[in-house]
Order: sequence, then structure tokens, then C-alpha cells
Amino acid sequence: MKVTRRRIFSLAAALILMVGLLVPKAQAASNVTVKVNGTTLSGAQLIGSTTYVPFAEFCRTMGASSASVSGKTGTAKGSYTVQATAGNPYVVANGRYLYTGSFTPVRQSGGSLLVPVRPLARAYGASVSWNGKTYTATVTGSGKLASGSSTYDSTDLHWLSRIISSEARGESLAGKIGVGNVVLNRVASKSFPNTVKGVVFEVNSGVYQFTPAANGSIHDSPTEESVIAAKLVLDGASAASDALYFFNPSKTSASWIVRNRTYLVTIGNHAFYR
Repeated sequence: MKVTRRRIFSLAAALILMVGLLVPKAQAASNVTVKVNGTTLSGAQLIGSTTYVPFAEFCRTMGASSASVSGKTGTAKGSYTVQATAGNPYVVANGRYLYTGSFTPVRQSGGSLLVPVRPLARAYGASVSWNGKTYTATVTGSGKLASGSSTYDSTDLHWLSRIISSEARGESLAGKIGVGNVVLNRVASKSFPNTVKGVVFEVNSGVYQFTPAANGSIHDSPTEESVIAAKLVLDGASAASDALYFFNPSKTSASWIVRNRTYLVTIGNHAFYR
């Protein structure tokens, strides 16, 4: 049978229609409900699969004495300050950096600032449960989030921010987080030293495992974003899941890693392996 151009177009149209029937429509933003300790919040939105809440209203409902949005930044004050800025994939609370995810950053909508509910709830020591049948997020509890100065070990932060800066300078924030993940995953593994400094300066068969430790660039002052990335990683942020190795394919073949380890993801110039 001869397949004409018209027939190809007809088949394509039929396929598009069939796919449209099979794929459920995205949940309408107005259909998501967020309850905060019994109070129903207005203005919540479901964007993709992430529930967003209006920053100022949420913070006031959680007990902030003041909460406002100025330009792209929202600031709430109480026993400590909580801050969110449109475009940033994190919330800053009491000196802590809480990751929203690189694909779900803080958003600006008109005069409102929208923040993923889970990290914002965490900023106030609350927990979130999700009912997929009713599209309802329920936020319960409250408490003081421990400060950054009491949470981040100064030695770990010092070396983690420096290895991130020296290995991933020029990479995206997600790329920097990925390098930090490798270091902390090694700390948690029985196959590597059990401290951040020990991992950074590990020598195997007479060779430093990280080039910056060998050439001295590890001692350079870290970039501001590298310090933020280190704090995010220390607070649980992940961009490269359980990666233990990374390398730049344009600079080295890393044949041993490729042959013996499992590929996970490429972020910027770095390929990450388990």
C-alpha cells in the first residue's frame, strides 16, 4: 500500500488524539488544598507535582510576627528569620539552607512569592503529609529549627566548601551540590575515610584522590555559591544521589571508573558514578 503524505498526517493526528485521551490532564492549580495546623491556606498551587504555598501567608500562619514580600524576596521574622528569593532553589531559615530542588525553585507570581511547602514547613519544624486522592497537603506541628551555627560543623564546612569550589568552580549550583554529595557519600562509606577532611586529603597508592589536594588549590578561599552548596549538602540536598565518583570526560577518560562503577548522571561538565 502506498503511504501518501496526507495519510501520514492523518495517522499522526489520530495518534495525537489517542495520546490525549490516554494521558490524564494535569491537576488544576486551584484544586490543591493546604491545611496548616487546621487552617486552610489560600493561594496554594500545584505546579507539576510540587505543592507551592504563598510565602507570607504561610509564615504568618506558622506564627511569624511579621512576613512580607519586597520585590523578589520574602522575609519573615519571629524567634528567627526565614527568607526566600524568587529563582533560588532553597530557603534560608535561622542560618540553615534548605533545598527546594533545582527544578522546583522559589517562584514569583504577581505580587506573591510561592515556595514549595515541604522545605518551608521544615523551616518551622513542621511536617507535611499528602493525600493524593483529595489533593490535600496537611502541615502539622511547629518548633524551632536549630541554627546553622549549631548544625554545621565548622571543620566540615571549611573543607567541603573548598573542595566544591576548587572542583566545581564555574559549574551550576546543582553541579556543586553533586560534588558535595560525592564527598559526604564517601564519608558515609566504609571504603573511605570517615571525615570530610580525611576524604578530601585521602592518598591511595601514593596519589591524592582529589587534584586540588595535590596542587594546593584546595586552600584557596571558596566562592560564595560554593559555601551555600556546602551548607545545602550538609542539610541533606542531593543532586547526584549516592554517587561516589565524578570526573570531567573532556579532560580524562577515567577508564577504571567507567569499567567498574555504575553511571548515574551528568551535571554540567561532570559525569557521576555510583
